[in-house]
Amino acid sequence: MRSEPDQILELTPDALVVLERFATPARVDEVLPGASAEMLAFIETLVELELLVGPELQPPPYGWEAPLQPMFRLPVWPNVLPGSSPPIVVLGARFDDATSSAYPRGARDGPTALRRAGSSFPLRVRVGVEAAGLPHVELGERMLVGAVMADAGDLVTDPGCAWPVFAAALEARMRLLGERARCLLLGGDHSVTLPALRALAEVHPGGFGVLHFDAHGDLGPVDEPATVTHANVMRHALALPQVAKLVQVGVRGFQALPPERDAYRRFTAADVERDPESIVAAVDPQLPWYVSVDVDVLDPSVAPGTGAPEPDGLRLRQLREALRACLLGRRVVGADLVECHDQPGDRLTGRVGAQIVLELADLMDRGRP
Repeated sequence: MRSEPDQILELTPDALVVLERFATPARVDEVLPGASAEMLAFIETLVELELLVGPELQPPPYGWEAPLQPMFRLPVWPNVLPGSSPPIVVLGARFDDATSSAYPRGARDGPTALRRAGSSFPLRVRVGVEAAGLPHVELGERMLVGAVMADAGDLVTDPGCAWPVFAAALEARMRLLGERARCLLLGGDHSVTLPALRALAEVHPGGFGVLHFDAHGDLGPVDEPATVTHANVMRHALALPQVAKLVQVGVRGFQALPPERDAYRRFTAADVERDPESIVAAVDPQLPWYVSVDVDVLDPSVAPGTGAPEPDGLRLRQLREALRACLLGRRVVGADLVECHDQPGDRLTGRVGAQIVLELADLMDRGRP
């Protein structure tokens, strides 16, 4: 019985009989009079994993699901043997309840769309075998050669799940994975980035930078300290003591942004063309970096499936070149791609997103410790 992508319980026939008796709410001592210490410990484990709950309790408004169609046809975590460095693990966060009312929801379907499109790019990884890589025509080389990757499935939330409940569950999972792997997160709306940064802060207490590609600064006001939305997530990120620097790339349109300072630099979509050297210089090579890509940094003609499209965005080639210029030679310790919507008739956004995920994974692998 699999409770979570990295916790598997082996049940004996006797244990299955015990579980069937709890289908109707009952006290442990009624079902198991004179139970052994081992059986009581087993019951406690099921309660801790929230597979058994008391009659007065409700199941949590979230669950973990193994991927039906793993990204790039990867093995499912933890069915991968360790390599020379921690593996890269893809993790989905199907959550969009932090999307403000002015924008349509739909980002919770992003991981599904990305995995469906990603099946077109099989990495040909067998269990415990390093990737042979994918040939990239423009680079003239293979990407992800020797990478060890796996797919850890999705955190799935019920509609209306409160953000703190979702965030605590995702942060706990990413902290657990972070002890054994490097996480590449599939959103979800942009609020999913904050739990990822909080989990990373425990692994890198000395500080790290955040490289943020987005049409929007996501630095909106915070009405209450606990309020997190897709539009203010980077304001919360800057408040984390471990975030030493935030570099934003691709912002454009009409929005109020705070003045720049040492810990905060921003570059417009036009800067990507006219002053790319300044962007690269802002990405301090002494820091480890987390990369967050909102798909709306791209022009809507390239990726129409997003909740807040802005005209005059980047082309996919520009984004790829900027990512490589900024991050080759840097240590990339985590990444995410967010705000992909699975819209009827749109096969382009998922395919573009899957290529961005490949790019992020390759940069993470090249910057392996």
